[in-house]
Amino acid sequence: MPQKSNSPHPVDIHVGSMIRQFRINAGVSQTELADSLGVSFQQIQKYENAYNRVSSSKLYAIANLLDHDLEDFFCGLNRQKRSPRTKSAKRVQPLSSNAIKVGYQWESIKDTDTRKWLSKLVASLSKEESA
Repeated sequence: MPQKSNSPHPVDIHVGSMIRQFRINAGVSQTELADSLGVSFQQIQKYENAYNRVSSSKLYAIANLLDHDLEDFFCGLNRQKRSPRTKSAKRVQPLSSNAIKVGYQWESIKDTDTRKWLSKLVASLSKEESA
């Protein structure tokens, strides 16, 4: 079944999420990125939320400005082996800015026992939330 034209494609959602993640990690505001690209900050919001698709030339410029390779924006996506007509793509939810910050903070924790303990704590808390 073809995707509805009014819903964003999962790849656009993922790429937008990666733009947001890399922008926040670089300490760049939406306005600063927009000014560097010659677009409005609202356009950056639309890219990040997959309301508008990012053209290849803009994605190339964003990658250069945020010091990332183009393939970094697609990292984590699995290549579909079947036609989209036979297997629909799962919707990828973009990460919140808090989740992104926690992810980067997580990387600074070097002690594996602390990481394991925190993982168990988060798993336990998420189970309580879903119950």
